[in-house]
Amino acid sequence: MFVCSSPGGWYHTDRLTGCIPLAVSCDIPLIMDGTIARIYGLHGLIYQRSVLEVIPHLETYKHTPYKGRGQDLDTMRGFLS
Repeated sequence: MFVCSSPGGWYHTDRLTGCIPLAVSCDIPLIMDGTIARIYGLHGLIYQRSVLEVIPHLETYKHTPYKGRGQDLDTMRGFLS
């Protein structure tokens, strides 16, 4: 199971709600564009132009749990404060 964030939208400019905090809280791997990965310091399946770029990697992706990855969560908390 993966959570996919769409390119553009509020995640890039204004607020962090919905699928990204849900994925991190539930430890579900994220599919996101490179901008989101840089803004929030998250890891996952990253695409640059189209979500279709990650399809060949879905079956072999090895997720590193978000829990215990203090840097990711601290980055998100810092961004939200």
